[in-house]
Amino acid sequence: RFGKDNISDLVLLEEVNENGILQTLKARFKNDRIYTYIGPVLLSVNPFKAINGMYTPAKIAEYRGKYMYEASPHVYALAEDTYRQLKVDRVDQCVIISGESGSGKTEASKKIMEFIAKTSGDSESIQTVKSKILASNPLLEAFGNAKTVRNNNSSRFGKYMQLYFDLRNDPAGASIINYLLEKSRVVSPAPDERNFHIFYQLCAGLPSDEKQRYSIRDASCYRYLSKGNCLKVERMNDANELRLTLDGMRAIGMSKEIIDETKRIISAVMWLGEIEFTMKGEDKSEVKNKDVLQTVSDLLSCKLSTLSDALTSRHIQAGVGKAVKTYLSVSSAAYTRDALAKVIYSRLFDLIVNQLNASLSLSHQLGSSSHAVDQKN
Repeated sequence: RFGKDNISDLVLLEEVNENGILQTLKARFKNDRIYTYIGPVLLSVNPFKAINGMYTPAKIAEYRGKYMYEASPHVYALAEDTYRQLKVDRVDQCVIISGESGSGKTEASKKIMEFIAKTSGDSESIQTVKSKILASNPLLEAFGNAKTVRNNNSSRFGKYMQLYFDLRNDPAGASIINYLLEKSRVVSPAPDERNFHIFYQLCAGLPSDEKQRYSIRDASCYRYLSKGNCLKVERMNDANELRLTLDGMRAIGMSKEIIDETKRIISAVMWLGEIEFTMKGEDKSEVKNKDVLQTVSDLLSCKLSTLSDALTSRHIQAGVGKAVKTYLSVSSAAYTRDALAKVIYSRLFDLIVNQLNASLSLSHQLGSSSHAVDQKN
């Protein structure tokens, strides 16, 4: 009998309605057929498990050179169709990847890039470009992804990525525009959620001498990291993930000095959350634990007095060349501390993206380009 799980394109249903679509997707999902067409649109249902043979080199070879109707639905079929039209029609292509949190948008964009990397040219210069493009994935995930209640590796930012191709249709570079980084997560992850992956990676994966150098302790010691009561993620090894992150940083040309400064800044953000305040008189506050303030000051390479003043007071402009200094209450100082942590991390994330773009920038004349959008909903 021709069951619903054999219907690969929903436009072939006898009656195209909500119930028929859901029943077909459910039947296909039970048989590990997570991809289904609806006309030119590819629907994907996240299985939250590894499916044997789904993304192997043999599977890539199966879809290479095939039209979408010649093989079963797959993200590789979409990638092949997009790449073919880019080469044949010489027209820019756009892949829009959209869905709710946990639907698999990040993985889909990675699989498209992996397919193009495997099926395009293999000269030394092209391989260098492709390795940098693929290295961008673990790097952006470390600094921009986090564990949520619905997804263990949820992108907490939006990105628009452009892949550039030369006249031989081989990858020549890329650029990334990031937007809407969830800065509030830096200081207040929700219950049963984590902060950004990079914090836990450094706590778990750095050797003891580097932990001592950057004053890094176990993740449970930091308020910003433990507030969500979730320090570990199932099937995720933070120490191993750190190695991939550092490999990615080196792959895009980040120097040892910049990598070291990145570790130092991340440690400073974690320690900022440990600064506490107490009342000083009737309308002033001061830092309660000066030792922690000194640690943050050392990590940020700034004067202790300057940092203390920035956290417990503010200057209000009162005319041209005039400023009035006002002192903050305990609650206002805590708010300022969190605001500082968020802006430091946000600027660090922008630096990472800028470094990626500098590494992937074009070096010669382009023929055409392909675009991929990964939206965070």
